[in-house]
Amino acid sequence: MTDLSRAALDAAQQLTLTDEQWSVVSHPLRPAVIVAGAGSGKTTSMSARVGWLVGSGYVAPDEVLGLTFTTKATAQLLAAMRGAVQRLVSSGLVPEVDAEGEALGEPDVLTYHAFAARILAEHGIRIGREPDASVLTDEGRRQLAYRLVCRSTAPLAGLGRSPVSLTSDLLHLDDELTELGIATDRLRAFDHDLAERLRAHDAESGLQVIGRTLLATCTTRAVMADLVDEWRAEKAARDVIDFADQIRLAGVIVERFPEVVAELRSRYATVLLDEYQDTSIAQRELLQRVFGDGHPVLAVGDPCQAIYGWRGASVDNIENFPRHFPGADGPADRFALSMNRRSGPAVLEVANRSAERLRAVHSGVRPLSAGDNGKGPGAVSCALFETYAEELDWLVGEIITTHAGGRVPWEQIAVLGATSRDLLAVDEALRARNVPTQLVGAAALLMQPAVIDLRSMLEVLHDPCANPAFVRLAAGPRWRIGVRDLAALGDRAAVLAGGRSRTQHADLATALDEAVAGSDTTESVSLTEALTDLGELSVYSAEAVERFDRIAAEITALRRHVGEPLPDLLARVMHVTGLEVESIVLGGTQGSHQVHALHAFIDIAAQFDDADGRLGLGAFLSRLRDAERFEVDLDVDMPADVNAVPLLTVHKAKGLEFPYVFVPFVAERSFPSDRGRAAWTTSAKVVPWPLRSDATAALAGFPVAGEPPRAKHHDAYLEELRRVSDLEDDRLAYVAFTRAERGLAVSGHWWGPRQRTLRGPSRFLSTVHEACVDGVGTVVHWAPEPAEGARNPQLERAARSEDRCSRNAE
Repeated sequence: MTDLSRAALDAAQQLTLTDEQWSVVSHPLRPAVIVAGAGSGKTTSMSARVGWLVGSGYVAPDEVLGLTFTTKATAQLLAAMRGAVQRLVSSGLVPEVDAEGEALGEPDVLTYHAFAARILAEHGIRIGREPDASVLTDEGRRQLAYRLVCRSTAPLAGLGRSPVSLTSDLLHLDDELTELGIATDRLRAFDHDLAERLRAHDAESGLQVIGRTLLATCTTRAVMADLVDEWRAEKAARDVIDFADQIRLAGVIVERFPEVVAELRSRYATVLLDEYQDTSIAQRELLQRVFGDGHPVLAVGDPCQAIYGWRGASVDNIENFPRHFPGADGPADRFALSMNRRSGPAVLEVANRSAERLRAVHSGVRPLSAGDNGKGPGAVSCALFETYAEELDWLVGEIITTHAGGRVPWEQIAVLGATSRDLLAVDEALRARNVPTQLVGAAALLMQPAVIDLRSMLEVLHDPCANPAFVRLAAGPRWRIGVRDLAALGDRAAVLAGGRSRTQHADLATALDEAVAGSDTTESVSLTEALTDLGELSVYSAEAVERFDRIAAEITALRRHVGEPLPDLLARVMHVTGLEVESIVLGGTQGSHQVHALHAFIDIAAQFDDADGRLGLGAFLSRLRDAERFEVDLDVDMPADVNAVPLLTVHKAKGLEFPYVFVPFVAERSFPSDRGRAAWTTSAKVVPWPLRSDATAALAGFPVAGEPPRAKHHDAYLEELRRVSDLEDDRLAYVAFTRAERGLAVSGHWWGPRQRTLRGPSRFLSTVHEACVDGVGTVVHWAPEPAEGARNPQLERAARSEDRCSRNAE
C-alpha cells in the first residue's frame, strides 16, 4: 500500500490544495477534528480526503460514511465525493472494478437524522418498534400533542395555561430533553430535590420572590415531565415517531445491543461528519456509542458559525471533540483551515474583527486569511442614519446603484436581516422602485399585507379580545374608521368591562392606547363586543356608526362557521371580506404577489388541518405566532422572479454566498434582536442548565449551594446567560459578513420606525465603522447622536399626519 502523493492527488482532482488542506487530507486513519473557517474549502477538503484514502488503498468508496444536515447538503457532499472517486478512475490511479470484479461502489452520504432512521428501521424491532412506523409531520405532531393535552389526566388545570400553550410547552420540553440526551427521570429527580431544598429554606427563613418563582417553576416542570412521558407513550401506542424520536430511539438501540455497533463499524471504515458545530448532544452521544473508541472519524465544522443553539445544537461538541473521540494514544488531533477563497481581504478584515471574542473562547480558530480568488480586494462600507426611513431609502438607492443598469444581476445582490419583519420593509421599498425581490421564509409570507388582513380577521373570530387585530381591520383601507371613533369605541368597551371612563387626552394615540388597554384587572376589554352596544351614539361620527354595524354583522355571521375545516373557513373569510378581489383589482406585480400570498396561506392551513377538520383555529393561530417568533419553517416561500434580489434572514443564508451583501438595521435591539430566550429558572418548558453535559461551572452554579435563591445571585446568573446569548449574536454577525464575496455594506440608525427610545449602532456596526476609519473601507454617512430629550421624528410626522386625517374625516 503506497500513499498517494500530493502532486498526484492535485493532478487527478484538478486542485491546488493549500498546506492546511493537505495536512487534513493526508492525515492517518485516526480521529481528528478540522476547524474550518468560512470559505476555507471544507467540502473540497472532505472530498479530497476521500480521494486520498481511496487512492492510497486505505478504504473502498462504499466503506465511507458522510453525515450532514440537509438533503441539499447531502446531495452536494455526495456529488463531491463521487466526483473525487471518478476522477481517480479517469486518471488511472484506481481500477474501475474492485478485487472481486464488481463495479466500484460509492460513499454513503446521509443526513444525521436519516442515519438514525436507518438504525431504527433495521433494528427497531429489537426494542418493540416496527420498521414501518410513520414519521409525524410537524403539523401532525402538534395536532396529536394537542389532543393528548386536552384529554390528559395530569393536573394541568392548576397550571393556568391554555391547551394551546401547554401543547407548545410540551413539545418544546420534549425536544430539549431529546436533543440534550436527558431522561425524564433525571429531570424529575432534579426538580424534586431542588423543590425540597427550597421548601426547607422557606420554612427556615422564608424565600425571596425569585425563590418562590423557582419553586413554582420546579413544581410545574415536574408535571410537564409526566406529560412528556404520556406523549411518548401515546406515540408508541400509535406506532408513530417524530424526528427527535429517531435520534433518541437509535441511541437506545446502540446502547443496548453492541452487535449493532459492531456491524456499523465493520460497514464503515471511515466516517466524515459535516457541520459538526450544529450537532446536538444526543446526536454526539449516538455517534460516540457507534464510532467512539478510536474509530477513524473526521469531524469538520466552525464554532464561529454555530448559530443553531436555539434549536438544540451544542457548540461544545466541536470544542471537545478531541476528548469525546480519543484515539488509541490520546485525544484526537485538531487541524485548522483558515485560507478563505471566497471573500476579498477587506471583507475578511471586518469578519475577523467581529470574531475576536469567538477566537478567544474557541480552540483552534484562526483569523481568516485571503487566498487568491480573482475577485479583487473587496469593498466594505458602513453608514449610520438618524432614522430607519432614511436608512431604508439609502439602502434601496445603493442596491440600484450596485445593479448599475444590469452590470451586476439582481440575484447577485443579497440583503440579510436578523428577522423577516425588517426584510418585509425592504421588500416593499424595493418593489416600490420596481426592483424584483425574493423573500425567503414563512415569516415573510405571514407579513404580506393581504395575509395580515386575513389573519387579523381570524384572530378576531377566535378571540373577542383580539383588540390589536380589530383595530387593524377597522382602521384599514376597507373600513377607514378614524382614530377618534376607535378611541370612543375603546372607551365604551372599557365601560362595558366594568372599568372607568377614559380620561381626556390631547394626544389621540395616548387616548386610544388607554381605551384599548382597559382598566379592570378581572375583566377583559373587547372592542368587538362593544360593537353591539355602542352606548351614546353622539360620540361617534355618523359614518362610524354605520360601519360599526356592518362590521358587527360580518363578524357575527363568520363566527357561525369557525368550526369548519380551516381551508374552508379561510376561503369563506376571503369571499365575505373581498380580500382576494381587492388583491386582483390592485393589479400588476404587487397584486399578483398578494394573490399568491393568500393562496400560499391557505395551503399552510390545509397542511395544518387534518382530514376530519379537527384541531381548531386557536391552535393554528398559535402555530403562526411560533413561526414568526422563532423563524419556524412552514415550507413555503413567496414567488421569485428568475433574476431577483434575495432577501433572507442570516439563518437562512448560512451556507450561501453572494457577490454583494447588504446587512441593514444593525442597531441596538434590532441586530442583534432583543428577543431573549426563556430561562430555566422561570420557565418550565426549559431544561435546567445544571443537567446539561455542556454546562460550564457558572451555568450550573445557580442556585448557590447551601443558600436560598437571592435576587442578586439570580441577576448575576441571568447576566451569565446573556453572555451565552452575546456569543451567539457574535456568530450571527460573523456568518452574515462572511457571505459576501466582493462587496459588504453594513448600516444602522438611531431612531427605529416605531420606537420612542434611541437605538444607535450595535457593537457590530461599531466594529465595521472602526475598520472603515482605519482604512479598510468607506464611511458613507455617520449621523451624530440625537440631543438628549429629542423625539423620534418619524413618530412626530406620523402623529401630525394622523391628526390631519382625523380632522378631515370629521
